[in-house]
Amino acid sequence: MHARVPARRDLWGGLHMAKQGVLPADRAIEALGNIARASIALRELDPLLGMIFQECSRLVGIDGFAVALHDPLEGTLRFDPVYEHGNRCPPAIRSQGDRWGLAARVLEEQATLLIEDLSRSGLVEEAFPFAHARRSWLGIPLVVENRAVGALILHSDQAKAFGVETQRFLESLAAQAAVAVQVVRLRQEKERRSAEASILGEISQSLASSPGLDALLEAIYRQVGRVMDASNLYIALYDPERDEVTFALDVLEGEIRRPYSTRRAGKGLTEYIIRNRTPLLIESNVVERLAELGIEAIGRTAQSWLGVPLRSAERVVGVMAVQSYTAPGVYGKQDLELLMTIAGQAAVAIENARLVEALQQRLNDLTVLHEATQAILVAEGEEELLERIHRQVGRLMDASEFYVALYDAESEEIDFVYVAEAGTRVPGFGRRPLAEGGLTAYLVRKREPVLLGEQVDAWLAEKGIVGKGRPARSYLGVPMLVGDQVIGAIAVADYERERAYTERHLALLQHIATQAALALQRMRLRTSDARKAQQLAIMGEVSRKVAAILDLEELLREIARSIQLGFGFSDVAVFRVDEEAKEIVLGALVGRYAGITEWGYRQPIGEGLPGLAAQTGKTVVCNDVQKEPRYARGFDAEELARSELCVPIIHGERVLGVLDILSEETDAFDPETVATMETLVGQLATAMRNAVLFREREQQLASLNALTRIIQASARALTLEDLVRSLCEVIRELLQVDGFFVALRTEDEDRLIAPLLYDEGVYYRNVPLTTRGFTGLVLQGGQPVLIRDMDLEASRYPVDRSTTVVGSGRPSASWLGVPLQRAGEVVGAISVQSYRPYAFDESHVSFLQSVASQILAHLERTRLFEETQRALEEVRESHERQRELLRLVQELSTPLVPVTDEILVLPLVGTVDSRRAEQIMDVLLEGVSNRRARVVILDITGVPVVDTSVANHLLQATQAVRLLGAECVLVGITPEVAQTVVGLGVDLRGLTTRSDLQGGIEYALRRMGQRIVRRVERVPSPETQDRPEGA
Repeated sequence: MHARVPARRDLWGGLHMAKQGVLPADRAIEALGNIARASIALRELDPLLGMIFQECSRLVGIDGFAVALHDPLEGTLRFDPVYEHGNRCPPAIRSQGDRWGLAARVLEEQATLLIEDLSRSGLVEEAFPFAHARRSWLGIPLVVENRAVGALILHSDQAKAFGVETQRFLESLAAQAAVAVQVVRLRQEKERRSAEASILGEISQSLASSPGLDALLEAIYRQVGRVMDASNLYIALYDPERDEVTFALDVLEGEIRRPYSTRRAGKGLTEYIIRNRTPLLIESNVVERLAELGIEAIGRTAQSWLGVPLRSAERVVGVMAVQSYTAPGVYGKQDLELLMTIAGQAAVAIENARLVEALQQRLNDLTVLHEATQAILVAEGEEELLERIHRQVGRLMDASEFYVALYDAESEEIDFVYVAEAGTRVPGFGRRPLAEGGLTAYLVRKREPVLLGEQVDAWLAEKGIVGKGRPARSYLGVPMLVGDQVIGAIAVADYERERAYTERHLALLQHIATQAALALQRMRLRTSDARKAQQLAIMGEVSRKVAAILDLEELLREIARSIQLGFGFSDVAVFRVDEEAKEIVLGALVGRYAGITEWGYRQPIGEGLPGLAAQTGKTVVCNDVQKEPRYARGFDAEELARSELCVPIIHGERVLGVLDILSEETDAFDPETVATMETLVGQLATAMRNAVLFREREQQLASLNALTRIIQASARALTLEDLVRSLCEVIRELLQVDGFFVALRTEDEDRLIAPLLYDEGVYYRNVPLTTRGFTGLVLQGGQPVLIRDMDLEASRYPVDRSTTVVGSGRPSASWLGVPLQRAGEVVGAISVQSYRPYAFDESHVSFLQSVASQILAHLERTRLFEETQRALEEVRESHERQRELLRLVQELSTPLVPVTDEILVLPLVGTVDSRRAEQIMDVLLEGVSNRRARVVILDITGVPVVDTSVANHLLQATQAVRLLGAECVLVGITPEVAQTVVGLGVDLRGLTTRSDLQGGIEYALRRMGQRIVRRVERVPSPETQDRPEGA
């Protein structure tokens, strides 16, 4: 019923079918040539496979046809195209776990499989992908370089429909088709790799040019659409502080939808990727897969879904996803890898664009705050001050619903002195007892801000607060503080929108409230005696001086100098708080002790009186240091000090620094002086906070500029050494480092290699490093390692410090390293070193992680380039094989057969066109010349049509042969051809003709003086068979 037919290596075996009436040999040869030429011309598989179907159905009677292609990477078998009874059916995909039917046997054994009658064999169910196959079934493997890449599958409604000659032809066609499919696949792979490299380069350029966020997202969408179906794509950005997901780009069926939507993070596909920090590919059965993962289906369900996290410096900033609503299997593992690579570049670009926008917003806020501070400080009266407060708050947020309430501690009453509704001032609510409660009373009692974005009533009920007046949907209120004293509150509300105010608005309103409190306090102090008036003048002068200073070091020096000169203190120091190191750092010192200690002197928080003030956030007064056990001397000259006043510089709830005033007299600081310093410090805190923000902004801008230069260098660099050298120059300029290297893993697990290492102005190439040092800790843990002071912190790590000395051999004082991670694998590390302690902090960790992503992108581009080169070489080899096959086809279409040494026969089969005529001419002339033939017989029995053009070609060939001294004889002229020649008026005079090949050979022998002799052997009769000799 069925037979296994061995795979044939003779491409042309069994194609002499014309005389047997099975398949026209000329059309079979033509079909193979057409496929060979198509593999060179076509760039897509679908038209090539369609052409194979057309050639096959034109020559063989079939009722079903399919091509099955194996994808080893995806583990699938794709049946496409599929034809039954002339109609094209939908493609079918079977995964590794599914049954592939008879096709699997063909691929596994790489041999032709013939089923002469499916119904009698009981294999109807195995005839996938055909739904109506009942009789003959034939499967032929598509083999390239001893590897089955697919199968050619046919079926017929007749039993025993595929004869031996038909099988041979189809095997030849399958061999040609396998080469053609491989050529087109390699060409597609080359184009895909080129597109990938191009996209990575263009995304890098987009990152370098730092466009706006909207333009950047649309550019990413266009680039993704070049390599995969991106007609349904979205990019969602995640805000961890608000736990919200914003769909910043949403493309549906190729159309970008706006406005953007934001939702609370829930249990959808997007949130699943954000939480798990891993990509997710669902090729089919999306609903079932969502149920398995416990994911909530939101919106329209896709048939195929692919999403990857957008990760920047180990943080997930969002998700990029593509999906198809029409077909499963649209996306595969190759798409996943490519989208992950694109997402790595896109995340950095998105983060930079968001950071630039945030920095611009911060700069705008600082500008407005500065102008608001100036406006509030110059207000002359309380009414003018309240109007200006409302106006300045309205510049920073929606202040349509706004009020200012002042608190009288003696009477314990709250006076709503300024109320605005719908943007217009209205009469206030008057005075209310603190005990009456409400949100404002809560602010006064707790001395802490309140930010409510949703479920305001539930929060009030939880706190036991009875709301006053109309319930708000959003509320923001902050207390007005002068030191530890509450003098009132400022609040805004929104009765229509939830989440109308953010943490940014809270910080801005706190700043305004601080300035307002100080302004009110100054107005109240104006009623004091002359000393207070003088102090106010000094405070105002100091405030005006420092308000316009944004450089932190200059600001601290000016604060110390202005206080020392204005109030006549002998020695004034200003410390700033290093929260990461949990230390206070000397920023400025003026007076007698100036110059005794250098800038940068450090002291742990909690140690000494300044450390105590930083720890508790409260003023520390010591009028006799000899009696204070917590007093600690930082340098010998402090032996002269007798009194010390330490006032914490607080902005909001954050201690920014400490004002430290020393006196050589005991009892130098009375309550009035302390109150004055607290008031002044409250005002200086804003200036210090602005300077800190300005420094952070400058550092971020410098980091952005440096990162832009690094990205541009990465795009230009041809080798890893070029890239590392460019990185080193930028990082040296930004971080003032003394050492820098990039270390990569080697085959030896204990050794690393640094392609280029910089140390104290000298570059070293290919430096071997050990994994027993700090670099090994980075590789082992996959996390950054930051050592601020090597002498203090190195002992915490189980490493041999001698292994960390490289280059010049001088040990580092501070060290920072971050891992190079690709697809979860640590492939190396990048490190900077300094001979100064405390040279690096957490901001440098984030920056170095961004640099690491650029190095990984460069390594990925290098890998893609090498793979593309290998693919190009495979395409070139395939083209060589194609040209060899075409040459073999041409030789077989014009065979020159010797009858004797002087007689040649050239049988012609198929159509004779101009190209074929040139080939015939070349073969004839070369054969006559090489063999010194005298007669050439042209047999045109296999030429279906002889018209004027064909006749002219034959006459030209005859004349050319005659010039070489030989005679040409034309044989095989059928009655139809003779009638056609006469009807066309073709003149064949001078051309010897004979009816068939036998007549032509007899004529040629006579010309040579020879003839055919028929030998007849005599058969003895029965009578004489046994007669003796001579009888």
